[in-house]
Amino acid sequence: MITTKNFSKAAVKIACLSMAVTALSCTTDATPTTDVAAATTTEVTANAAVSTAKVTSTVLNSYKIQIGTTTGSTSTTSYTSLTSSGVSSYCYLSGDNLIMTMNKGKSTRCELRGLGEYAYNATSYQQTKLYVTKYLTTGEMAIVQLHRNGDNDQQFFMLVVDSGKFRFKQNSHKTDTGNTETKEYIDSDVAFNTGHEYKITLQMTGAKLVFSIYDATDKTHYTKSFTISSTDFGASGYYFKTGVYNQTTGTGEVKITSVSTGSGTAPLSAY
Repeated sequence: MITTKNFSKAAVKIACLSMAVTALSCTTDATPTTDVAAATTTEVTANAAVSTAKVTSTVLNSYKIQIGTTTGSTSTTSYTSLTSSGVSSYCYLSGDNLIMTMNKGKSTRCELRGLGEYAYNATSYQQTKLYVTKYLTTGEMAIVQLHRNGDNDQQFFMLVVDSGKFRFKQNSHKTDTGNTETKEYIDSDVAFNTGHEYKITLQMTGAKLVFSIYDATDKTHYTKSFTISSTDFGASGYYFKTGVYNQTTGTGEVKITSVSTGSGTAPLSAY
């Protein structure tokens, strides 16, 4: 039987290491599109006996938390770990869920930034299962990214929820200052629904990205591949991200049920 206990914020460091968790969410403070009360507090609540270990060990070993805040016209980005002092402001346990929360501001982010950094032609992957439980009714919210290393404003690929529809954004960066962006809605293939679990795979193999999204409820899927030239990323290489990155003011929240990343091929089939 699972019992529930409340922990103080100071216990998060221990709780994040010792408790197995299966979800991640990020939020800002605008009016939510769904009612998830746990995301508005930093109180720590943890199950005493959770039998599944899907997220915690992967996050600790493979990611760091990227937090973005905006005060007036000033934006600040910082990095931390699940085991860092004070992380309870952004990370706490609620049942068997790991909750990461952000409040206030435009272009606010709460993401997992992969520690692995790869050459543009390396074989590597990120595979995430998630629910989008809150989204921006007007504007974009990025939930997965393939990002150029060492350059904050150059994402080669982003999957976004745009006003309640899935859309990918793919940038070809020919120089440090110029790029060509392709945007494409995919809702005719995979519809967006807050009650559905999606498996999202980014597979890099030999300078080619294969993006796949699978709706586990409707059994629909979409796949597209992109070729990456050496001039797109060059020696800087790339890394993976997942979480919530709000492009406009609003509330975004993602519950991640599993996440994995590393060299080689994704452990699960794309669909």
